[in-house]
Amino acid sequence: MSKDKMTPKDLKDFMKDQCKEIEKYKWCLGVQLHHDPLLDRSYNEICTEWINNFSIQYRKEWKDKHNIK
Repeated sequence: MSKDKMTPKDLKDFMKDQCKEIEKYKWCLGVQLHHDPLLDRSYNEICTEWINNFSIQYRKEWKDKHNIK
């Protein structure tokens, strides 16, 4: 059964999972650069880049996985 919207717990879980994905993205950037990306950019820049490139698809997939419309 699908829920119409996120509960406060759903939102907390979503934000926690999203932060983990941003950390994975930062790690992948570090592998590509062969050093910590925070040497070149701020954490906010990396987060903004992830949000601009991946957040819409991630939110859709997360909501589908958790049966939320």
